Amino acid sequence: MIVLKHSLHAAVANSEQRMPADRLVLRRPLLEHLDKAFAAPGVDTSVEIALKTVSKDSLFDSYIEVGLAGAPLGQTRELLVDSGNTCLVFPFWEDIAALPNFKADYQVMLQDVKEPWGCKANIVKGPIVLPKVGGGSLRIDGVTFFACKADAAAPRKANFGVGAVSPWSRYPLDDPQLVLQSPLSFAASLPVAEFDFVAGEILGTGGSPKTDFASRLYLHASMPAGFQTFQVIPGLAWMTMRAVALDVAGQHTAWPSDSKAYAVIDTGGTCVFLVDPRGLLHPETFPDVQRNPDWTCRGWVCSTVGCAISLTLGDEHSTYAYTIAPDRLPAAARGQTLVACKENDFMRDLYGLNTGGLSMLVNDLAIDYAGKRIGWKPK
Repeated sequence: MIVLKHSLHAAVANSEQRMPADRLVLRRPLLEHLDKAFAAPGVDTSVEIALKTVSKDSLFDSYIEVGLAGAPLGQTRELLVDSGNTCLVFPFWEDIAALPNFKADYQVMLQDVKEPWGCKANIVKGPIVLPKVGGGSLRIDGVTFFACKADAAAPRKANFGVGAVSPWSRYPLDDPQLVLQSPLSFAASLPVAEFDFVAGEILGTGGSPKTDFASRLYLHASMPAGFQTFQVIPGLAWMTMRAVALDVAGQHTAWPSDSKAYAVIDTGGTCVFLVDPRGLLHPETFPDVQRNPDWTCRGWVCSTVGCAISLTLGDEHSTYAYTIAPDRLPAAARGQTLVACKENDFMRDLYGLNTGGLSMLVNDLAIDYAGKRIGWKPK
């Protein structure tokens, strides 16, 4: 049984997110047509959904527009897409309570609880709506999620957790009715999510945040061709595989030297980062040493490099290896490929690594919610 936790990386500063609390997000021109005629379950075998990406200083996060059944045409909220957790946190309970179809379509399962980041919320069960590229929308019924209320003690949270864990989280832990799983996992006819981040479009130069809509989320009826799949490690609060090996600048390292080391699969944030409490790495011998990123300024002892690194991940049956090479990355993404720390709070007491958003610029990722599998495919 799993307890929900916070995100696994520092958030990207997004000036567009700092908007008045009562403002509804009107979708950008790419997502112009949100039809009231929702797609019926089982009609589609594949659905394409645009992701907004926001990047700054070699970091990026992605966002998805989420609507409610019965909401006015074109009104959605912008939620952070995060594979580091499994829950949906809708920022405004008031949006739901104001729906004319509220009593017919939505059920309040639990009132005045704290969502994982601390905001007071209700737990609600009901449909969400995702705008599709090219027009129309996908309605996903029966989603169980948090809906934030006004809370002077904690800001509202807008989160779209896409991780797959086994078993799913429960809240509270003794209530079998409140299983808080990824909202995408409720789309039973489309149980596989594929993430394609377009590297050249995501990351641009300059000091202000860059925004674009070139990246995609695809929902499929089955695993697409070309993906090598692995089982999620059960019993953890995060979507995780095994970390098998690490090469730095073409040299094999002694890290992790532990068959139980973890690889947390994260679709946003930063470069690869890991914990090395036993000092297996010797960063002073690596080329292209870089300044540590700002998010390490917590008293941690860290070293950062910008040279090519190769990771090998796997499960008990097979492995998958890939390389993050600076010459394969857009110019704005070069500079930091690996941060190794003696300790790192973002690893949540796990020994291992976080794949970081940088891994998603050289790979496509697929998540099979029904089979609790992770799929990797090189770009």
